[in-house]
Amino acid sequence: MPDVQHEPRLPRLARRILRLTVPEYDREAVCHEFETRYRRRRNEDGPTAARRWLWAQVLCSIPGLFRAGLGWSLALLRSNARIAFRHIVRQKVFSIINIAGLTAGMTGFLLLAVNAGTKLHADGFHRDIDRMYSVVQVVADGDKGLRHTALVPPAMGPALREEFPDLEAVVRVIPNEQCVLRRDDGMNFFQRGLLFVDPEFFDLFSFRLAAGNPATALTEPNRLLLTEAMARKYFGDEDPLGRVLRMDDRISLTVAGVVKDLPRTSSLNFLGLISLRTLRALDKAPDTDWRGAGAGVFVRLSESGDPSLMKERLTGLLQRHLGQDAPREAYLLPFADFRLDARHVESFLHQGNRLITVILLVVSCLLLLVVCVNFVNLSVARYMGRIQEIGLRKVLGARRGQVVRQFLVESVLLALLAVPLTIITYEIVEPWFAFGQSIPTTVSNSLGNYPFMLGYLVVVALLTGLAAGLYPALVATRARPVDILRGSNGLSHRNRLARTLIVAQFSLSILFILTALVVDRQMEIFLKSDFGFDRAGVLVVETDGVPPERTEILQRELGQLPEVAAISASAESPVIWDAYGPIRPEGVAADQTQRAEIYPVDYGFPEVMGIALEDGRSFERDRADGDAVIINRALAERLGLSNLLGRTLMLGERTVRVIGVSRNFVLGDVGFEMPPAVLVLDGSRKGCLLLRPAPGITPADLKARLTADWNRLLPDHPLSAYTVVERFQDLMWPVVYAVDLLRFLGLVAVFFSLLGLFGLAAYMVERRTKEIGIRKVLGASVAQVTWRLVRQYLIMVGIACGLTMSLVALAWDRVMATGLLYFEPIGWELFVVTGMSVMLLAVMAAGSRAWRAARANPLDSLRYE
Repeated sequence: MPDVQHEPRLPRLARRILRLTVPEYDREAVCHEFETRYRRRRNEDGPTAARRWLWAQVLCSIPGLFRAGLGWSLALLRSNARIAFRHIVRQKVFSIINIAGLTAGMTGFLLLAVNAGTKLHADGFHRDIDRMYSVVQVVADGDKGLRHTALVPPAMGPALREEFPDLEAVVRVIPNEQCVLRRDDGMNFFQRGLLFVDPEFFDLFSFRLAAGNPATALTEPNRLLLTEAMARKYFGDEDPLGRVLRMDDRISLTVAGVVKDLPRTSSLNFLGLISLRTLRALDKAPDTDWRGAGAGVFVRLSESGDPSLMKERLTGLLQRHLGQDAPREAYLLPFADFRLDARHVESFLHQGNRLITVILLVVSCLLLLVVCVNFVNLSVARYMGRIQEIGLRKVLGARRGQVVRQFLVESVLLALLAVPLTIITYEIVEPWFAFGQSIPTTVSNSLGNYPFMLGYLVVVALLTGLAAGLYPALVATRARPVDILRGSNGLSHRNRLARTLIVAQFSLSILFILTALVVDRQMEIFLKSDFGFDRAGVLVVETDGVPPERTEILQRELGQLPEVAAISASAESPVIWDAYGPIRPEGVAADQTQRAEIYPVDYGFPEVMGIALEDGRSFERDRADGDAVIINRALAERLGLSNLLGRTLMLGERTVRVIGVSRNFVLGDVGFEMPPAVLVLDGSRKGCLLLRPAPGITPADLKARLTADWNRLLPDHPLSAYTVVERFQDLMWPVVYAVDLLRFLGLVAVFFSLLGLFGLAAYMVERRTKEIGIRKVLGASVAQVTWRLVRQYLIMVGIACGLTMSLVALAWDRVMATGLLYFEPIGWELFVVTGMSVMLLAVMAAGSRAWRAARANPLDSLRYE
């Protein structure tokens, strides 16, 4: 065959560049023009000259072609946006539902993500966070092994400054549990959140001052710095500098500065700072105290410092000063690890849990996913109603990509319309949502304090709009024009992905609700459980900071009130009381020492608290009970001795005598077994007075009656009284809050799942309109047609219920296997009620659309056949 002479064509790279920079409508013409000129140059001047000319022309043309293409693209985008906005306005119900759903989803996502983000980026505002460390010591903790604690001897601070010159900064922080502050006008306040700190505090920590000099504010004794919130509490809008507050009626503190409210990312929370030298006025010597262990010591290493090399040096330092009482070891823990990675370390810093934080992020993404699935299902139904429009646009020359872009513009526009509503909703809900903060007056999580979150929100809206709109756009545009114009949408009757999304959406919704119901029920059981004492009828009056002699007078005066049936005292509030110590029978080897909860109490404690004795007697004033103790049944069984009454025990270094054995009770943290406990008679430690009201008197009535006598006996000390039940509920509020949050998220997720199901049902009915008409013509009743349309949704929801309930039941079985006290198995009725409720709602959502279609006149759908 003779050779065929091929015309020279544009090089592939040049053609690709032109196709990328030239608008689609003009692409073929421009490429043809370049190819024609290139061929002429090649024939006249040769291949090399033609290529040089071609590349020069292509490179020179790119800017102009790109500008033209960009302008045309922007014009198309404006046109698509205008059309999309018209469709959004025309279909108001659909638009309102979708915008509301996206607003709810993105608000929930922001709430959870921002709170998790503050924990993941905790303490990042400190200048040298990568070189900041805390001293941690490892001490023996009885039969529980070793205990890591960031509370070390206060004298360790000066010793580190003298013996470790490679440390750039050493700061001691000593927390003050509670005190009473009195203004110059005589107003008294209970105050927590105060810290005694070294003068170099602001050299290490990057907290900012609104007033005062950070270099000198804490150098003198009796100096106090308040946060902005506390300054407003005590002095309102007046200038606090130079004002004086009286602390525990012992020392006067002069306000030397105001600290800006702390960011929520701070692990070190406080409401006020007191110069550490003030402790000398309180008869304490922090610079020489090696036996105490109540100070946090924070250091900053030099840039060349290695924290791993400090372990032996710190351990040696403690051994030189403490000898045999020295801890096993000491080391430096990065300050940035405290928030999420130091749960094993005892500390006064605000700590969290990395797993819970990650779960929060996952839940936020799942909630956003639920709303996106709802958006998808509603969009599929909506786009199916525009199938004729799609067919006509394709017949008139529109490509599938152009139609898809139109639908994506509509989805993204809907998502962007939800952004301002999301911001408003977030700002309204966020103050209620904030939790887990030991100091509630820190800077809020308002988006105004985190402006970068606005950019993230817009990105989330764009991605949500694209992700939620892409699938329905592709589904609606894949039909052939010929099928559409024949009266069919040309799509398969099976939409597996949509059904899978429905199952996943309902599974997530039911998971939220079931988890909330299970935890709520267990909390109800837990709060009503028998802890071995009567929690309902005891009023606790705190006496911390009251001189012992005045506490005795107060106890005697209050005990004579006719409204008081019995009165006693204890070292701590009998709610969550951790007071462990070693105990063993006299004559038993020290290696057989048991660990028990040791509670210093006063006469009448078992009677006031309702702790029943199984054997022996209670404490009595007319007997020599100075060395008497009452043990519970759990300790008696652990000691393994018979006839315990009268036996002598070694309580640490103290010899005590057993006078009674009580039933088991729990005054401390609930664990996996009933704790062994000892009631020790000790009238010198009275942190709380315990009052049992007389018959017919409620704790609230008794508290009101106490106010007058309290103000008469202790005019300089505010009254702090509460019932044991109130205190217990206050301590459990994070769990109660989490339950309410999960229940709310579950209801929101179910609501939008039902909207999505309604959208999918509308889509299915739209596709099967003629089938419905034929069935009715052949004699099918309205109920039969409705059931045929609804049953597939019941199957999907049933599958979601089965999967989720199995997962929850399996997870709770694992919880029960741990042996945690007072937890009970889940009853089957909880699953039945939840499943039936969700399925009934699903029938109502899908059945309403199916019922209306089934009642329609079949002639309306068959007249054109």
